[in-house]
Amino acid sequence: MDFQRRGFYLADAIECPVATPEELSVRITDASSTVLKRIEFSYRPKHVVLIGAAVKSLIPRLQRSSVGDRLVVADPAGIRPGVLATSGAQIATTGALIAAALAHLA
Repeated sequence: MDFQRRGFYLADAIECPVATPEELSVRITDASSTVLKRIEFSYRPKHVVLIGAAVKSLIPRLQRSSVGDRLVVADPAGIRPGVLATSGAQIATTGALIAAALAHLA
């Protein structure tokens, strides 16, 4: 809840679980039109930060879209937390990566 009060919203590109990272990449690419429409017309964010290597295929499409000027690309592969952030330290590390990506916007 504090996350949203600070003006952030986290959404997953794919809502159903997948078995492998390769399958995730394929499913994200297949859903790219839907993801882009969701970002543009439902979420309408001030900034878009991609998290995870699986979403790197979305970068060119987002750059060409109406949200291209709001896309924050800190790393060509997206922000890559090494593992799923489940512990306090991992969550803090992921948060620091996102903060670093957004720092130049302030």
